Amino acid sequence: MREIMIACSKLDGMQAAFDEARIAGRWDKKRECYTDPQGNPLVDSKNVVLKIYLRSFLLLENFTRRNMWIKIMFQTWRKG
Repeated sequence: MREIMIACSKLDGMQAAFDEARIAGRWDKKRECYTDPQGNPLVDSKNVVLKIYLRSFLLLENFTRRNMWIKIMFQTWRKG
């Protein structure tokens, strides 16, 4: 449940950024998309499939947790 709430919150942030870029008229003709002030492409969150986004979010979170655990174990092993 926690992961779903975080994913939905991130999607809301994506939608807010997209709406702001659309209102500001930051259309990149070369890439055919709206961009944020730094020039990064933005996606309309209505076109994002929640199940796929949630699955990728969970994979990234698990990967990050695993890497943190490996770092802690490696640091403990080096000290030991």
